[in-house]
Amino acid sequence: MHTNFAFLCDSAAQGAEGKLHALGIGISQLRAAQVPVQRPMMVLVAQVSFAHDEVGAHGLAIRVIDADGGNILPPVDGQITFNAPDEALSPVAQVVLELNLVTFPRYGVYSVELAIDGQSIASLPIDVLPAA
Repeated sequence: MHTNFAFLCDSAAQGAEGKLHALGIGISQLRAAQVPVQRPMMVLVAQVSFAHDEVGAHGLAIRVIDADGGNILPPVDGQITFNAPDEALSPVAQVVLELNLVTFPRYGVYSVELAIDGQSIASLPIDVLPAA
């Protein structure tokens, strides 16, 4: 399996025929007059390609971490099921997960980490910087 794309955005939804709809794509920086600063909502979106022999349930882990690897939100652990119609030549699975009320305690580098079956498939950095 591999990641076709992954990003953070303001809002996203899955539509008909597997289409994704997203607004404010590419969150990678947050400017704040003071810290701690809270982001009310951001959405993790990812599309993962997989082989037909990988159909079934897989472990899914999402972490929002600081530069030292410490969690700033409780980790999200769950399962994702890969389904593929027989006629699918390049099956994909999509992850759309809202991250609400994320508080960044200080200026610095943070990241949203996505792993499937313990294998990292996306690392999305967020720089929290002083307001210009």
